[in-house]
Amino acid sequence: MGPGYFPRKIAWLALLVGGLILVRSVQRNGPSLFRFHARPLLATVCAVLIFGVCINRLGLLVTAPLVLGIAALGVPGLSVRQYLVLAAIVTSAAALVFVQGLGLTIPLFPGG
Repeated sequence: MGPGYFPRKIAWLALLVGGLILVRSVQRNGPSLFRFHARPLLATVCAVLIFGVCINRLGLLVTAPLVLGIAALGVPGLSVRQYLVLAAIVTSAAALVFVQGLGLTIPLFPGG
């Protein structure tokens, strides 16, 4: 037994339970739960990829609103005003928590 023994057992147990639930759900008849929407998934994946590419080059104060704008494309009916308020709150909170509070070496400004 090493340091990863318990987490590995829990992961296998979660995988087994998830597989059993999947098998039971496929065998039962009933109404479908939801229709798959690709737009929110695609917007989220693109936002994460853009964050990884841009954070060191553009800094947090430029990257966070950019990434939020990309992710907002997956939210139907989000107004520009709501986006701007969300971007201001999330960007300032991220700068305060990660850079000031935790002392992470994330650049705030482009090239810095």
